[in-house]
This record gives sequence, C-alpha cells and structure tokens, in this order.
Amino acid sequence: MLASARQFARERHTWSRLRRGLLAAVCISGGLIFLAGCVNSPSAESPAPDSPKVLHPDLSGGPPIATPTAVISPTAETVGEVVPPDPATITLTMWTTEAFSPLQDDAGSQILKKQVADFSARHPQAAVNFVLKKPYGEGGISNFLQSTSAVVPQALPDLAIIDVEELPQLAALGLLRPLDSLVSSGLQTSLFPFARKSCTVSGQLMCVPFEADLIHLAYDTAALPTPPLTWDQVLSGTATYAFPAGGEGNEQVNDAFWLQYLAAGGSNPASQPALNEDVLAQVFQFYKEGVNKQVIPQAVLDYRTEADSWSAYLSGKAAMANASSLRYLNSRALLGNSSFAQVPTRDGRPSSVARGWAIAVLTADKARQEASARFLEWLLRPEYNGPWTQATHRVPTTRPSLDTWDKADRYTSFISGLLEVAEPYPSGSVASLAAKQVQRSIREVVQGSTAPRQAAAGVVNTLEK
Repeated sequence: MLASARQFARERHTWSRLRRGLLAAVCISGGLIFLAGCVNSPSAESPAPDSPKVLHPDLSGGPPIATPTAVISPTAETVGEVVPPDPATITLTMWTTEAFSPLQDDAGSQILKKQVADFSARHPQAAVNFVLKKPYGEGGISNFLQSTSAVVPQALPDLAIIDVEELPQLAALGLLRPLDSLVSSGLQTSLFPFARKSCTVSGQLMCVPFEADLIHLAYDTAALPTPPLTWDQVLSGTATYAFPAGGEGNEQVNDAFWLQYLAAGGSNPASQPALNEDVLAQVFQFYKEGVNKQVIPQAVLDYRTEADSWSAYLSGKAAMANASSLRYLNSRALLGNSSFAQVPTRDGRPSSVARGWAIAVLTADKARQEASARFLEWLLRPEYNGPWTQATHRVPTTRPSLDTWDKADRYTSFISGLLEVAEPYPSGSVASLAAKQVQRSIREVVQGSTAPRQAAAGVVNTLEK
C-alpha cells in the first residue's frame, strides 16, 4: 500500500502575475535560527514531460503540470514584488505535486500556504523552494529522482513527496535518508501502525506519510438497513456485493483481495514472501461461492479499479461496494441513501488496506538534513495537517491530526478504528510477483475453470520455484 494521502495562508497578493509569467516554484522565506550562515545548494528545475497518470487519476483529472522556473518570496506579497532570498538564508528545495503545494486556489492549498507562511514567520533564516513535478510516469517524481540521481546527483532536492508504493525501489537505490534519528520520537510514536510500517525498510524509517486513502464499504441504506460483517452473512443474503477483481495496472491483484487475505490471517508479502495456501483457498472459496449464489456478480472480473465497482454501486447494480475513503468523502455530500461500514471479512474482524503519500529527505548534507527534518515535522503539525486532510478528503496518518476532526461526525470514530487496524498496500518486487500469480488464479476460480484449493496450491508452488 505518501494523502487520502489527510495533509498553508491566504495573503493579499495577486497571483495573476505569477500565472501569466511564472506559475512555478514558490520560495517561502522562513527561518531556522540555528541554520544561519549555511550555504544554499542548487536545485533541479528541469521541465517535466507530460505524464499519463495523476495523483488520484480517477478524481483529480487536472491538466499536466509544468516544472516551475522561478522563486517567489512571500515576504513580497504585500507589495506584489518578486524578491530573491537573502544570500545568508538556507534554501531547501522540495519536489512536490499539484495536490500538495501552496500554489493553487483550493482550500487545501490555502491551508498549506498559511502553514508555510507561519513557518516563515517563526524561522526567518530559512526558505523552502517548492518545485512542481508530475506524480507518475515519465517525468514523474519517482522517475525524475532516479534519472537525476544517475546523471546529476548534486541536483537532487532536499525533500520530496513520494507514493509509498514506490518506496522499496527508491530505498534500494540509496536515494533516501533514514529518519529515525532526524525526526522526533513524538512524531514517530504518533503515527498509526500502518503508517509507520509502510515507511519502514530494513528496520529504518525512510519517510513519513502525511495522508492516506483506506478501503471500506459503502452501502445503500434503503436496500440494506444493516450491512453484513462476515462472509457467511454476505453469502446467506440477497444483496449484491461489488468490488474490483479484474486486476489493476500490470495485472496486479486488487486491494479487495489483499484486504480479505490479510484479515483472514495472511502475512503481507512485502515482508513475508510466502503466501499461506489455506488462507488463499478460503478467499478463493468466498469468491467462488459468492458468484455461484449471485451475490457477487461475475462482472467483478470486469472491474479493474475501485472506480469501476463504485460506478456499479452508483448505477444500482450493487447494494454495497468497496470504496476508497477519498472517493467516499469526495462524494459524501451528494450521496442520498448511502452510508459506510467495514468491509465484510471472514470472521467479521475490521480490516482495511491503506495507500498514501509521504515526505522523504534526500540531501546528504548533515545541516540540510536537520533543516529538512524540522520542516517535515512542521508540515505534520496537527493544527494544519488535520484541517488539510479534511479539506482534501484525505485521511490523517497521525492520531493528533485525526483528533482535530469533528468528533460529532460518526465517520471520524469509524475511520479512527480502521486506521488502527489497517495494513499497508503490499509493494515491492516480491509482492508484485505474488500479485500477478494471485490475479491469474482469481480469474480462473471465478470463471469456474479451477477449483479454489487447486488454484491456491498452484500460486504457492509457483512462488516457491
């Protein structure tokens, strides 16, 4: 399994000038007193080509983002002038995406803008240069980090946001700096278990997630007053249950499977390469029985993403469906007879799978590492991150940030429980191989060409070779 990713202040300044001539990076002058006199390092600001994917491709749908080419100081906002940073100021470069930057006019960007302006006021001897990159594909953040490291490593940024699923590859290349001794123990212990686990490689904390997106159930309250908690309740009922089972991306098994497999006692293949044959067989059997009883439509094989099964739910083809927290919160105000619940599992145990984006430190300079860590911690301050996650329909990764959410809202207590038990989406080369084998077997089981137990044995045998 970085938003929903849960993740700075409107000043009187006209941005039309920036959009006409610049719309680029923002340098927010602030300060870390102990950093006075440090020397700036160069930053990479090369144009990024178009990417076929966006941060949340099914929801954001924004235009391609051009790499910024200018540095804007907020200290000039009151007079509308572009002012270069003080030569004595240390300037940190942070690569980010449009979804997590102070450059837009949406509510999340304004919260982020205020947060950086407050940092600026507190620390007048530091500056942060936000450089926009695409989230994925050629010219995306991960791709750009790898290519820059290979050609001009000195042009790498001090910090960058990364999709947590891409952490194993970036960590293996040695691009990221361990944060255990850089980030305060208070922040580390405030992370929900899945958040700490998803950013840990070989026992070291390599990034800090600032938002998350979890899977839960959405159901039609008119057709289903009480949602099922267990597989048996699903199979003994008449309500149709939709979820993606067609495989996403390069034929990788969907979140829906991993949620069920982990809830039934299987280990995350990111840390445990072998898959449990008995647990595999049980999940396959649930799929098969559900299709036979027509409470799970065979069309789940056509649902390659959670967006597909969500469409089936909205069109009335299913009384309940898996939904991401981001999608549900984005749509909540427009939904009529809909509510939320945990996904039904084998024994009714609450479970979820989380994805998200995180902040990583890349600079090799010790002083800049310290400065980067202080800014990272500022970005995770609950009084900002809590409202930011709510405004952007992400879910927080720390308990203090979630504490800022509306406690009178039932969704707050609901998501709090899921955050405590969620597991990271399996990522890495081993998990990818397992995901492909499982996906092939799911298709065979649902189509009836292979028995669940036989399919499970085949997956395990293949992975053991």
